[in-house]
Amino acid sequence: MLQIRLCLPLAYADGVQQCKCGMLADNAMRLGRHWMTKCPKGHRIITHNKVRDVIAALYRELGVHVTVEVRGLYAQLTSYGEHKPADVLVPASATGADKAQALDITITDPTNKTALYNRSDKVPLKAASARHKAKLATHRAAVLEAGAGGLPFTKVPLVFETTGAMGKETQIWWEGIRQLRREAHEGSGPTSRRETGMDWTWSANHFNTFWLQSISVAHARTQAESVIQWIGTCQGA
Repeated sequence: MLQIRLCLPLAYADGVQQCKCGMLADNAMRLGRHWMTKCPKGHRIITHNKVRDVIAALYRELGVHVTVEVRGLYAQLTSYGEHKPADVLVPASATGADKAQALDITITDPTNKTALYNRSDKVPLKAASARHKAKLATHRAAVLEAGAGGLPFTKVPLVFETTGAMGKETQIWWEGIRQLRREAHEGSGPTSRRETGMDWTWSANHFNTFWLQSISVAHARTQAESVIQWIGTCQGA
């Protein structure tokens, strides 16, 4: 995790001559980025799912009954032949909106060619913003296809970059979560998680810090574990 965060060559990665996908070793492989972004055999979906599960747990702590991987919301089929699901479906009653919210969690790479062409290296969170817009464009197309009745939910893309950074639009979602917390627990006693017997860490002992840290660590740890596994696999271990 720390080596990836500091952009340092990874331990034992210099022993990899070729990835199982066929690509010869290069600097991106030595830094782990190959398996985080390029490799078609990479385990990126595992990182996505870990972040999804933490976000679902966050809502449940707030007393919101959410469900994960809800299928049948869209008519379109995905590239893997299934109807596009909601990663986390939040009922309308939880947010006071007219419709349920279908959270669509996405992790995008700010170092790929398209993102760099669009100046992701010059403009902070540019890659996340572009991915957010693309997700909404897909949703708008689905709404038009649905006809006059529309769709019984709104789509909320939650976009994180492979660095773990939360996109600006996703930060707006987080402010909504903080508001839900204030409304649910206003004047209800101590906010210290340790004092109330909840999971906590020394650096994250309150709702906001604990869940931001949980999302960040779930992303970073799962990503690192996946890279470690691929280093071993590509060495023939």
